[in-house]
Amino acid sequence: MYEAVFDAVLSHRLPPGTKLVESVLSETLALPRAVIRMGLLRLAHDHIVELRPNRGAAVASPSLQDARDVYDARRIIEGAIAERLAGSMTPEQLKALRLIVMQGTKAFERGDTLAWIVLAGRFHLELAHCAGNPVLHEQLRALVSRSNLITGLYLHPGNTRFSSDERLDLLEQLAHDTPGAKRIARRIMEQLLLGVEQRLRVLPARDASVDVGELLRVSQSRASPKTRDAA
Repeated sequence: MYEAVFDAVLSHRLPPGTKLVESVLSETLALPRAVIRMGLLRLAHDHIVELRPNRGAAVASPSLQDARDVYDARRIIEGAIAERLAGSMTPEQLKALRLIVMQGTKAFERGDTLAWIVLAGRFHLELAHCAGNPVLHEQLRALVSRSNLITGLYLHPGNTRFSSDERLDLLEQLAHDTPGAKRIARRIMEQLLLGVEQRLRVLPARDASVDVGELLRVSQSRASPKTRDAA
């Protein structure tokens, strides 16, 4: 249920503000309403939906200013992470991160929007994990979840890229233990995130009165195993 809604939001098929009725989700996905509630809570925790008192759940509607604020916070946090990690990462950690970059590039090339957004977030969260600070990792996880939704809403499909070259350049700097590498790693991370922010655009308003049940039924029939694995 989580993946079906997440995919529909990020692929621009569930517009912001769309109501998500428990009974409709339960019938469409053949799941008990208790399970639907758990899925909605997880989606709310990841800022994909909003749970509104006495009005139920709806797809979240972050503003473009919310997006600016999220990416501003990410640049501050992740710039510091990149600087800290330069020269301290193991070959195994760097190899794992390069693999994520390769997987993201392949997902982007095959047009798997959900997979490449998830993999981009995974790359940044793995870097935070390597920093060895669980509090920092948890804070970044919340920001990356919000970024995933923002990217799906405001980054036009014709204006996207996985930024694989920038990420590989970053990993190259992280492999070196020099003051220069630390400074360059921070700058690359900040520029990478700034580049995403600068490509965010307000897209034309979309009708939020969609048939959620029918949309999710179609989504389930088209879902690819590769997308599910990536998520």
